[in-house]
Amino acid sequence: MAGKRVRGLVLRRGLVIGLLGSLALAAIPLPAVAASTYEWSLSCKGSDYGFGVASWMWTVDGTALGYGETNCAGSHQGSSSGLARPDGANGLTVTVFSGFDDGAIIFGDDKTVTKSFKLDGSFNLKASVSYSENGVYGQLRYSVVFSVAG
Repeated sequence: MAGKRVRGLVLRRGLVIGLLGSLALAAIPLPAVAASTYEWSLSCKGSDYGFGVASWMWTVDGTALGYGETNCAGSHQGSSSGLARPDGANGLTVTVFSGFDDGAIIFGDDKTVTKSFKLDGSFNLKASVSYSENGVYGQLRYSVVFSVAG
């Protein structure tokens, strides 16, 4: 996906909405029939000024089928068993973001991990990213880890 780079951050369609939205832990349900449900976890730690976003997209042979997103702020850990794989999905792409918002611009970095799997098989996926910035308040660090197992 092409994106706009803002001091080390690639703003991608779909990820921008999460970055600018509420920072409460929330998952968007998928609008498709679920074939299986997977456990996911999100762990965020670092500066109180930091925040993280994890977004996922289920695919069928590389074509988007359904998506979701969750986010965090400050030091937070969350998990759910509600990551539903739509019927026929054989791939999952996860993008994680870690960064800071100074009120005028968002600083950070992201990482994307893609996993293909058999329809009847289980899989594990882990995506993580860390970002640090020398700011007015000193050295700021923030890390985000998103894992899926099923």
